Amino acid sequence: MFQYAAGRSLAMRHGVPLLLDITELRSYPKHQGYQFEDVFAGRFEIAGLIPLIRVLGRKARKVPKTVAVVSPKWPPMGDHVWVRQRTHDYDAAFESIGADCYLSGFWQSEKYFATIAPQIRESFRFKEALTGANAAIASRMKEAPSAAIHIRRGDYVTDKGAHAFHGLCAWDYYDAAIDHISRHEPDARFFVFSDDVVAAQERFANRQRAEVVAVNSGRHSYRDMMLMAQCKHQIIANSTFSWWAAWLNQNPDKIVVAPGTWFSGNDGQIKDIYCKDWIVI
Repeated sequence: MFQYAAGRSLAMRHGVPLLLDITELRSYPKHQGYQFEDVFAGRFEIAGLIPLIRVLGRKARKVPKTVAVVSPKWPPMGDHVWVRQRTHDYDAAFESIGADCYLSGFWQSEKYFATIAPQIRESFRFKEALTGANAAIASRMKEAPSAAIHIRRGDYVTDKGAHAFHGLCAWDYYDAAIDHISRHEPDARFFVFSDDVVAAQERFANRQRAEVVAVNSGRHSYRDMMLMAQCKHQIIANSTFSWWAAWLNQNPDKIVVAPGTWFSGNDGQIKDIYCKDWIVI
């Protein structure tokens, strides 16, 4: 979502189309792969083999379903520029990038697309309405000031590389974040979302006014994002899943609490991942 938002900002600035290279996502073993067309109302144009070869080089090879497999070692062709992200924080050099380029990186900062925020919100408008158990949860969210809590574990626990780089938000962080919101919203009800429902249930089993949401999984996990975005406030993990739920929440009085360490394996503090009004603990 960050990659699309940054690319869309650049494309709109130059008045050119944006093509998405989803090559790696076609065989990506984690999460649910590429789901934009399934989830969001925006129009997303996928780059075919020919445009990728034109930009990335003739050595892009054809495999089933016309997927282009490319390597950053292959030089770009002609005047096309391969732009690699240089820092996890905002890079002002982004403003001088030309129209004919290939963006490579994560681009995880609102600063890359703040000027077109309404267009990004429209692109990421959810296509479907909540139904069944999800609709019932959304209804309960309206009964009291609601706050979504996202606990990201999954590969942050099971994958040594992911754990070393991302790290885990400590339970103390969540306790402090809950206390912060409770001081402003004494009647707040907390809705807990996690890819490790068992750990979440164990942690919040005895906390009053807390409900662990465990109705969405697999290809329907995005409905957790839909529900989180409907809460009045958010407590996010060091995860772009809950980052976007918080950003898509259009409550003008929302409180968003975020962890002070985003990448535990990164040298230096990451600051531009946070929006200006968010509370960092």
